[in-house]
Amino acid sequence: MALQKPHTIVHSEGREIIANIIEKCDEEKTRKHLLLSLPKSIERATMYAGVSYSTIKNIRKENKERKETNEDNRLKSPGKKRRVISRNTVSVDDFDKCVIRNVIQDFYVTEKRVPTIPKLLPIVKSKINFPWGKASLRRVIKSMGFKCKR
Repeated sequence: MALQKPHTIVHSEGREIIANIIEKCDEEKTRKHLLLSLPKSIERATMYAGVSYSTIKNIRKENKERKETNEDNRLKSPGKKRRVISRNTVSVDDFDKCVIRNVIQDFYVTEKRVPTIPKLLPIVKSKINFPWGKASLRRVIKSMGFKCKR
């Protein structure tokens, strides 16, 4: 069993587990016998660590697989479940891109003001069938080669 490096920080969850183990070991010391018999190793580990039976079984299985492959890396913790944002590709044909380009050029030439996405979106929606929102319009305009300036 590999020991941690000196001055390694043990975070709160690890400290809770270590505190549970110390309490149970002290209790066994005062009673002068084991709280659970030696053959019940998983039950003893759940009692000591204060985690569920299935967690101990999963960690034991993972550790066994790690030792069989002779890997020296640490046990992996389960990753945070993140919501996946689907980036639907906006399919805009060449005619619609031409209309969007003309709307942007009209802003500069006829209205003599800088086009922004909130200003462009209602005009683009009125001229073509554009069911998406601001982010999609921004993506389309960027794919057409336009750049944002301050």
